[in-house]
Amino acid sequence: MRVLIDLVRRTAKRRVFAAAIFSVLLLVCGASVFGAPGDLDTTFGVSGLANVGFNGGDDSARAVALQSDGKIIAGGYAKSGANYLFGLVHYNANGTLDTTLALTVK
Repeated sequence: MRVLIDLVRRTAKRRVFAAAIFSVLLLVCGASVFGAPGDLDTTFGVSGLANVGFNGGDDSARAVALQSDGKIIAGGYAKSGANYLFGLVHYNANGTLDTTLALTVK
């Protein structure tokens, strides 16, 4: 497994946010939040981690951004059959998947 720490930022609530990009089958993007003493914040996502997978193939995040409201956006690619498609994931500040993201594709 290859792990690349892509982003480390301190949030407005003085929590440290770290996003890592993983390249392994079902795992596309992992994000973690650490509390004041450096311990994993287990209230974020599931046990401190937020992960998402597409199609179970060659999927990978290539960029991660932290919005001013604490929401997280990860973009990359997802393989579907013989095609590679653009993939975008939007997390709420608590690490849950934000299903309200609406895009207009042209």
